[in-house]
Amino acid sequence: MKRNLLIIMLLVIGVAAYGQLFINEIDYDQPSTDTQEYLELAGPAGTYNNVVVNLVNGNKGGNVSYQEFNLGNITLTDESGGYGFYVMGVAGVTNVDFTVTPAENLIQNGDPDGVQLKVDGTIVDAVAYEGAMNDLSGNAMEVASTSWSDKRVDAADTSLSRIGLDNSPWVATANTPGAINTGQVLAAGTNYPPVADAGADQLVLVNTTVILDGSGSSDPNNNIDTFLWTQVSGTTVTIADNNDPATTFTAPSTSADLVFALTVTDSLAESDVDSVTISVVVPQDSKLIFSEYIEGSSNNKAYEIYNMSDVSVDLAPYVVKLSRDGAGWGNYATGDPRAAMVLDLSGTLAAGDVYVVARAEAGATILAQADITFEYSNTVAGAYTVCFNGDDALGLFLNGVLVDAIGNPSVDATSAVAGVSAATVDHTLIRKASIEAGNINWTASAGTNETDSEWIVLIKDSFSDIGSHTAGPVAYNFSNQAIVTAFPQAGSEISITVDVTPDEGVAAPTTVKIFYGSGGTQTNQADMWLESGVSYAGIIPALTTGDIVLDYYISAIGTETINSNIYSMTVAGIAINISDIHANIGSYAGMTKTIEGVITIGDSVLSEGWTSVYIQDASGRGMNLYKSGAVLADLERGTRVKVVGEVAIFGSTVEIKDFSYYVVSTGQTLPNAVEVNVVGASSADLEGTLTTVTGTLSRIASYSTSTDLILSEGSDSITVKAWSTTGIDTDILTIGTEYAITGVGNQYSGNYQILVGYQDAITDNVALCEDCAPESFALASAYPNPFNPITTIEFSLDEASNFEISVFNITGQRVDVLSSGYAEPGIYKQIWNAGNFTSGVYFIRLEAGMKVATQKVVLIK
Repeated sequence: MKRNLLIIMLLVIGVAAYGQLFINEIDYDQPSTDTQEYLELAGPAGTYNNVVVNLVNGNKGGNVSYQEFNLGNITLTDESGGYGFYVMGVAGVTNVDFTVTPAENLIQNGDPDGVQLKVDGTIVDAVAYEGAMNDLSGNAMEVASTSWSDKRVDAADTSLSRIGLDNSPWVATANTPGAINTGQVLAAGTNYPPVADAGADQLVLVNTTVILDGSGSSDPNNNIDTFLWTQVSGTTVTIADNNDPATTFTAPSTSADLVFALTVTDSLAESDVDSVTISVVVPQDSKLIFSEYIEGSSNNKAYEIYNMSDVSVDLAPYVVKLSRDGAGWGNYATGDPRAAMVLDLSGTLAAGDVYVVARAEAGATILAQADITFEYSNTVAGAYTVCFNGDDALGLFLNGVLVDAIGNPSVDATSAVAGVSAATVDHTLIRKASIEAGNINWTASAGTNETDSEWIVLIKDSFSDIGSHTAGPVAYNFSNQAIVTAFPQAGSEISITVDVTPDEGVAAPTTVKIFYGSGGTQTNQADMWLESGVSYAGIIPALTTGDIVLDYYISAIGTETINSNIYSMTVAGIAINISDIHANIGSYAGMTKTIEGVITIGDSVLSEGWTSVYIQDASGRGMNLYKSGAVLADLERGTRVKVVGEVAIFGSTVEIKDFSYYVVSTGQTLPNAVEVNVVGASSADLEGTLTTVTGTLSRIASYSTSTDLILSEGSDSITVKAWSTTGIDTDILTIGTEYAITGVGNQYSGNYQILVGYQDAITDNVALCEDCAPESFALASAYPNPFNPITTIEFSLDEASNFEISVFNITGQRVDVLSSGYAEPGIYKQIWNAGNFTSGVYFIRLEAGMKVATQKVVLIK
């Protein structure tokens, strides 16, 4: 027994001296179906307890663990210089230690992806591949590769591998499951050379200030010592400071190609060089602009280019480029051929005429006006320029210079246009006829409302304007549209106002109407009347049904008929029970529903910069209300509100998102909380519901953005999460004290927890019995005993005194003080969490004045 304990102690000392378990090799994304995927862990020889691996996906609205593997306790033997390897993978992988399912395509799940490693409940390593992302605690992962093609792991028998210890660089090497990686050095203190990054090649205009940015350079040891910029070729320019990571110069006054080299050197004199090409061009006077963009249902996709001059234009110097997934003009983030992203125009375009590019599978109305069509292809030049989605961008180039754009080439997201959110998806955009120049600043071109935008936003599958574009003023402009009714709901009229301003020389409209409806059509109509000046008002009659998204537009009829953008509002219906939503979440997800209840955790308590609050109704269940980019101060604890929005489930959190609300009353009594013990707190039935859990505080774990309070009962425990935004002072809490904490139930990464929002929601229950006077000083038997790793100690004090509870090892050395101080007579509980101690016999000692009591406990791991 003593020999075994000695071996365990030596192993623990070895792990502490040389480092922690880490992720060492990732094999994924092979051609077609991969039957050989695996993940390799490495670390100093020894035993690691409670090892858990999570495969994390970051492209579905946040980081989600799509696969968790509990490896239990694993032991690494000395296989290379004191280090060992552990392989988890599909059946058939060489040296596999832990076989996983499914049998193929295990690890890769759509970029970005990551692998997270936990040992004994603590995240010790997290690695992202195919893009940057965070671990399940919200901390940035180490990035092994930035895209599918970054390290070229698509080749057979190739994997992502470290070349050193944890935090060393990653490279693509031959597969080595269960063995040291090719070229890997497992030694502390190894210096890895820096990696120079001179930035992307640039196309700039003459006489402009150009930024050379080498701040993307990196060094695994974080010891870059010097930067040096030098000009390699081209017209000589003066670099502002050639020793700065980022510096500037003024482009010459004539066209030129300039090449610059960046040399980075680390503190041990190892260096790397990268170069960048700056192409200097003169401004281009384009006669063409984008005049229409269609992103409709299915394959109804097209764009229109308009010749705004009074002469024919040669199309040969013009090129259209697509930026897909924010990868930049002519690029696709996952590596498809560039040819499909670029369309070289040809022929001539007559004055005032348009050129229409469309999908070959589009509807007949579009095809009747198309000048060129493309079927889906990743090899045919130009084909991808009409395979766009709402998060892509189109650029029009003249002699290599960007002259007009739709969308942002560096952002993988849909764009708001004229105040309409996500207008670049499921809408048609028409360039206002008054626009007579291209605009490469998409933010300015898209605008924030109908007035300052260059575009008119129409509903999905609006094709009637394709094939023509009329220059000149717009007869009527719409602005200041507003929903006067505070909370639109079924059974009530909805008041609308809008300003309709005629253009210069145009008479006021003779008729203004509201067209409204749901489900993509606006066939209903109501008259509007002139209130004053150019301000019109109208009423949408009371709707018989609610829980719908109502779309509407304004139509001004006079010298011509002009329609406004499409607007939307959510109309509330009859409130349903929150318990019904929980019970039928599979059916309700994605539907618009109305609820009414009392706020149990208010806004800005659990988050900053967006709304995440909890509401509970008379059914006894609660749920989250979520709204991005909004802070709603009137949603505070005790406020009764009526809410309508989209039912959603984020991870395991049931919520209503993108909601509208109406404050019914304030200062309401909170609903009764469900009272549970530690074991009962681990229940999906408590999701979003006000809950009081009672247990003994056994551990406090502090993180950068939150603190975990671990309540225990015997060998069971539950986490109570206090986000830093709550302002809860956890320093005043005492380990070993019994607390009753009220919060809402929540699940995170498959584990149950309670979210607490307020200091007054934490009350202590120090004494086990009130108004009881123990007859004796005593130390009751610890329970459980033997234990692993938590045991509960009960003791009684028969008189007020100073006391101390300590732990001694078998040699008589004090190894821990559990609690000490002054206490009144009473019966108390104390938790000992021996997670950091080795197996063996220990003694619990209670001292109060001249009185001493001792008992033996056995820790077995």
